[in-house]
Amino acid sequence: MKNKFPKMFIPLSIVCFIAIITTMVCAISYNLHKDKVYSNVYLDDIDLSGLKETEVKDIVKKHFDDKISNNKFIFTHKNIKETKSLKDLSITFDTDTMIKDALSKNKRNNFFIDSFNYLSSNKTRIDLQIKFNINKDLLTEFCSKIDQELNKNKKLSKIEFLNNKLEYKIGDPDLSVDFDELSNSISTKLNDFKNNNNTINLKINEAKSPLSTDTFSKMTIIGSYKTKLPNANVDRTNNIRLFMNKLSGTIIMPDNVFSCDKTAGRREMQDGYKPAPAFASNKVVDSVAGGICQGVSTIYNAVLYADLQIVERAPHAMLVTYVEAGRDATIASGQIDFKFKNNKKNPIVLQSYVSNDGYVVANIWGINENPNREIKIVVNHPSTLTSSTYKQTYENGKLIKSDHLSSDKYNAH
Repeated sequence: MKNKFPKMFIPLSIVCFIAIITTMVCAISYNLHKDKVYSNVYLDDIDLSGLKETEVKDIVKKHFDDKISNNKFIFTHKNIKETKSLKDLSITFDTDTMIKDALSKNKRNNFFIDSFNYLSSNKTRIDLQIKFNINKDLLTEFCSKIDQELNKNKKLSKIEFLNNKLEYKIGDPDLSVDFDELSNSISTKLNDFKNNNNTINLKINEAKSPLSTDTFSKMTIIGSYKTKLPNANVDRTNNIRLFMNKLSGTIIMPDNVFSCDKTAGRREMQDGYKPAPAFASNKVVDSVAGGICQGVSTIYNAVLYADLQIVERAPHAMLVTYVEAGRDATIASGQIDFKFKNNKKNPIVLQSYVSNDGYVVANIWGINENPNREIKIVVNHPSTLTSSTYKQTYENGKLIKSDHLSSDKYNAH
């Protein structure tokens, strides 16, 4: 027993000595490097090893400021070549986050773990991720500009109405820059400018028309209405003709809503419209684009006979002469609109024009999905200035439903 203790004491002493030395080494390395970047830490090929926070800030900020100032992207596709600096695209680098990442890499706020990580950091190179922000709005704006250039000479699809037949001529596909692909390409380049190859070949998407000539070849007029021009006012007729021509040929896809006001666009003197009689404050006064509401009312009735869904409709303040009370519709730029929804399974086409024999005409073209259905419009007049309008639906000659469309009240002239 007397000899056993000294034999055990020697190994224990050695272990304790090693532990003390290790702890001292860890303590020294921890204190020397706790406020510095560990070895083998790189950011965009810059060695940040052993640098203090202030040094890292100076180096990183200058490096990425220079990167923004000195680097450009060259975007190409066939004969298109656009050069944009990083400033032009408002690309920024998140230097604060990258500095924080550099100083905290392999640090866990634990004396022993951090000391071990520092001592082993010489073995493996660590490349920090470059953090940046791409201005999506500016990139979208840039893509839109390229899209316009790509499509400036393209042949557009168009509708033609010939001898009571509708013909659809398919144009060139719509070309557009692949936004996601472009964003990913920019991100890849921002992570590696070392090769000074900043050219990006734009990926272009082609969107062919979802419509086929076969669909249009099956179309017939499913709703039609015409109103007589009440007088020979040349300017009023001019306004109606411009308005109807602007709307004619519009394709409305299933579940889409058509807006008369939005589709017709601006209606001012510079657009060819003239002052003509119109209603204002319960009076008849000359107004630019006066008379177009006859076109709106004509379309409204064609839409009813086509059995489409009315989304928005407003009557005139006073009675009009071209349709009976309860069957008129008006619009006012940016204030009052006439809207309807294509509630069919197939596309529909609006045809609208002023005929040579003095009629305002509106036709709705589509595939007749209910050949045995007939629509009738019934208007009750409780008084001269009031009306209640109903849409009656018949199938095989039998009334299946009656929908109340509106109750309207008009002011006296």
